[in-house]
This record gives sequence, structure tokens and C-alpha cells, in this order.
Amino acid sequence: SLRLELETERLPSSVWFPEVPFQSLNVATIHGGSAINIVPDRCAVGFGVRLLPGVDVTALLDRIRDAVSSSLGGFPYGLEILSLSPPMELPEASTLFAELSASCESCDSTSTDPAAVSFATDAGWFQELDMECVLYGPGSIKVAHRPNEFVPRADLNVAREALGGFIQQQLL
Repeated sequence: SLRLELETERLPSSVWFPEVPFQSLNVATIHGGSAINIVPDRCAVGFGVRLLPGVDVTALLDRIRDAVSSSLGGFPYGLEILSLSPPMELPEASTLFAELSASCESCDSTSTDPAAVSFATDAGWFQELDMECVLYGPGSIKVAHRPNEFVPRADLNVAREALGGFIQQQLL
């Protein structure tokens, strides 16, 4: 029921994620028991949540705890957060983005259009430290974290040129 509630809620950042414009919640793994004729002593359910920029993480965690507690009807449970990656949102007027984009203009295969992506990075943590962040790098996310992951040499050269130009610009 919480997953269905989340599907109806929108944040200002939802417009950047038209395919999934809400906090997604999914049951990902279930482990329990050792044999069909033995009552299991425990069951572990793993679930994932994809956060959108602007979400109140504390409030969302409280909602998750309430949903788990009410669904178990008082049965004891433990809730462990294995990973928390705060979402990152870059203001459209970002100077860092504009300067990096300008240094990339001479690179034929580099897109300098702002985009939204639904994968985790450390940038959200850096933003919480008031650091301006831009996600930039060679290769395609389509082959990331898969067997035979690779980055074409040409993409590395483009990134080297762009970042080298950007660094030189900053040193002047």
C-alpha cells in the first residue's frame, strides 16, 4: 500500500523523470527457511527505494517504518539501512555546469544538455556539504555495472580534452 501511495505523489523534481516520476519502492529479495518441513526461525525481506531530489528522507523512512510495523501486526522486526545515497539536483543556473559545458563545446560526441538520471552517485553527499557538483564522464550508462563493462578509448580522449580544457580555464 505504501508503494501505491508513493506512485501518486509528485515532487517538483518529478518532471525530470517522466518514466518513473515518484519515489519507487520494490521488494527485491526474500530469504527464509531451510526446508519445506521446518518452521523458519526468521525471514529477511530486502527492498529498495529510489529517492528523487527534494524528498524529505527522514519523513520517508518514518513512513517505511510505519508500513512495515503495521503490516507485521506487532510481530518483532529489525530494519537496517544498508545504503543511503541522497539524490543530487543541480540548479539550472549552475556556473560550474555552464563552464564545464563551454569547455566541452569543441568535443563532437559530448552532450552539454542538462539531463536527469536515475542512478546513485556520491554527488548527493557532496551537495549536503554545500559543494556544487556536476556528473560528467566518458562511456555509456547502458554498459555500466554489467558483464564486460567498458569505456571506448575515443570516449576517454573526449573526456580528457574536455576536462583538460576546463582545468586550464580555471587556472587562468
